[in-house]
Amino acid sequence: MDDQQDVKSGCSASTASSVDYSVEASTGESKRWLQSLEKCIRAIVSVRLLSVRAFDGNGASFSVATGFVVDKKRGLILTNRHVVTPGPVVADAIFLNKEEVDLVPVYRDPVHDFGFFRFDPSKVKFAELHEIPLRPDAAKVGAEIRVVGNDAGEKLSILPGILAKLDRDAPSYGLSSYNDFNTFYFAAASSTSGGSSGSPVLNIDGCAIALNAGGAKKAASSFYLPLNRVVRVLELIQQGQQVSRGTIQTIFRHTAFDEVRRLGLSGETEALVRQQFPQETGMLVVDQVIQGGPAHDQLCTGDVLIKFAGKYGATFLTIEEFLDSRVADTVEVQIQRGDDQYTVTLCVQNLHLITPDKYLEIGGGIVHALSYHQARNASLPVGGVYLAQAGYMFMKAHLAQPCIITSVAGQPTPTLDDFVRVMASLPNGFRTVLRYFMICDRHRVRTAFIMMDRLWFPMQLCTRNDQDGLWHAESHVGDTLTGDDAPRHLANTEHPTFAPAPLSFPGGNALGKKTLRSLVMVSFDIPYMIDGISSSSYHGMGVVVDADQGFVLVDQNTVPIALGDVLITIAATFEVPAKVVFVHPIHNYSIVQYDPKSLGAVASHIESVVLAEKVLEVGETADYVGLSSNWTVVTMRSVVTKLDRLALRDFQPPRYKACNVEVLHFDRITKSVGGVFINDAGAVNALWLSFSYQDNAGRKGLTRVAPIDF
Repeated sequence: MDDQQDVKSGCSASTASSVDYSVEASTGESKRWLQSLEKCIRAIVSVRLLSVRAFDGNGASFSVATGFVVDKKRGLILTNRHVVTPGPVVADAIFLNKEEVDLVPVYRDPVHDFGFFRFDPSKVKFAELHEIPLRPDAAKVGAEIRVVGNDAGEKLSILPGILAKLDRDAPSYGLSSYNDFNTFYFAAASSTSGGSSGSPVLNIDGCAIALNAGGAKKAASSFYLPLNRVVRVLELIQQGQQVSRGTIQTIFRHTAFDEVRRLGLSGETEALVRQQFPQETGMLVVDQVIQGGPAHDQLCTGDVLIKFAGKYGATFLTIEEFLDSRVADTVEVQIQRGDDQYTVTLCVQNLHLITPDKYLEIGGGIVHALSYHQARNASLPVGGVYLAQAGYMFMKAHLAQPCIITSVAGQPTPTLDDFVRVMASLPNGFRTVLRYFMICDRHRVRTAFIMMDRLWFPMQLCTRNDQDGLWHAESHVGDTLTGDDAPRHLANTEHPTFAPAPLSFPGGNALGKKTLRSLVMVSFDIPYMIDGISSSSYHGMGVVVDADQGFVLVDQNTVPIALGDVLITIAATFEVPAKVVFVHPIHNYSIVQYDPKSLGAVASHIESVVLAEKVLEVGETADYVGLSSNWTVVTMRSVVTKLDRLALRDFQPPRYKACNVEVLHFDRITKSVGGVFINDAGAVNALWLSFSYQDNAGRKGLTRVAPIDF
């Protein structure tokens, strides 16, 4: 149970809580504050949020925040955009009396840091619902405030402060994170921290004059979003209307007059602006123009905004009011560029159209259109195919998020729809080329080879519905997935008509060369992390024990469980899928099986290994034949020096550990992925295996020699 703490919050004892929130009478402003807080606290809720999918730069996660009721009749709760999030979420709200209700997101602003949740008021059985009025006009420098919310996860904290600035630049949360722009923020020293996001900034009358959004890590400074545009959106939602949002894909910054003059602003224009707007301390300057947007090739960084829609003194607020009311219209913009003035006509674009509202789930990964915010962070055009989470299929191809996918199977994928069309046409197991570039290295296009996965994960397109607040999935099967579509059947793999050249090594004897025909490389990829395994991808050496049936013996540090995709590489030239047929419950080996019929002419390269009947003893010699990671053949003659017990420590978290095992020690051994020890007749009497291991240095495996009798 959470710790209960007495807080003089001003809430009446009539609420259904074991904590006494009643207040004592006071005089003057203290009494007014207590009366206001008594009403407001009932409308403030703690929000628990589970982001179930990676989306727009944020990973799947759990967090807590704050919200407050602004319409008790419709069940509308105001909070931050980074709380609502642009992706799919599961959320609930906890009222003052610890009553819980489910929340669904109904609006998240495409640019600014605010959004709305909705709950069903009829589900609140015991708490008396209250709402907090919004008063953006009441924000004044020097106004005393209280920030009330779930600060640091404490459910209810009341942080005092005094508004110090009303024209602070929007805070920056990181180069690749969500950042607000084209707006001022308020600032005060209220020392807010995590969990207070979405808290109302209250004045003495009990009205919200701003929305808490963030704060400095090493200072007491807190930053609040003005509510001017929030009021407009709330009114439209209450009326059941669509919220129109316009943009010219341009980021402005407010610049002082002294700096604007250095950018070319004439004294006459400055005097005119100062005369008409004596309270202004500067003008708007173009800070960034998004590639491919309406202002691309029309506006440039450093342009001073003289007139917007024919009017001097344009501010963030007046520009946004015009754009939101003139979607699909045009606007004239007069700018100062150096010593010259220009007038350009720009189209007003629908901001919702460049805000991703759907994502493709494929191979355990998440792909969606590049958002306005990420395009701004990376200086890229909006709408590209953005890999938000690599997942199983793309991680196998060594892709890292975030990146932009430019083509698949030789077909360009400039939009998400193009990407969906191409991927839906690929059958399970199909191997093809994918081209992409990292956002941090945009000028270098990279190539990856992917294997289409339809076995472990569904391919579905999920679209957001703001009416019910849910994401609706639509399956994109493309081809019919049947049992024959298992990974061992590659749709685009033909039987080879030639055999690879046999592996050899200088000075090797005939028995060693024959043994090489029984050695293969095995890679194992796991779609779901189960049974305490330490990795999702393993690589090791295997020994062909039955070439006619395709049985290959590997250690359990290469194939630890039965759930996964097996790929066998033969002679460093040919790959064939396989399946797991046996995992020993005690000893350190597994058996996988490939289809010998799929080898074609390569089958002539494979031979079954011969197992010796007699095990090695101390003092005896054996020839070691193994392979390095780059398929270099390694061999040497070694002498058995000791037979010892293998003792391994317990693993955290628990997973398979080899036990009751004896291992051989040799006078010398070379480093390799794996190999076998053969006697003078060419029979294998010991195996060089990898064992799952764990130590304080982070090692996950060690290699030892196991006698063949195990």
